[in-house]
Order: sequence, then C-alpha cells, then structure tokens
Amino acid sequence: MTSYRELFCKTASAAAYDETVYARGTSAEILWRVESALVERLVANLFHGRERIDYLDFACGTGRITALLAP
Repeated sequence: MTSYRELFCKTASAAAYDETVYARGTSAEILWRVESALVERLVANLFHGRERIDYLDFACGTGRITALLAP
C-alpha cells in the first residue's frame, strides 16, 4: 500500500491529482476556491503591521497551500 506521502513524491502524481480531483467544476475545485480565499484573507491579516511573515506548510501533500502563498 502506498502512503499519502509517497503518493505525491513524484511531480506527475501531484499533477494528475490536480487534474482529476481538482478539475474544473468538481466539488473539490469549488471548495478550493472558498478555502483559498479564506487562507489569503487570514494571511493578509497576519501581515498587518509586519513587513514579513514566515510560515511552514506542515505535511503539505501536493503543496497547494504553499503554491497559493508563495507569491
């Protein structure tokens, strides 16, 4: 049995996950739009009064949160 961690060790596996589970119009994609807006608002609030913040995306799986926050 492949562990969750092992499942996304290869770039192609993570890309395939994004292209199927989070494909346009899926319930996961709709939920991600809501979640990503919430994460962006939370992080914007953390920046208030600060020049910089550091964060750690623990157990990041496909790196969806990291990719959202990287810019």
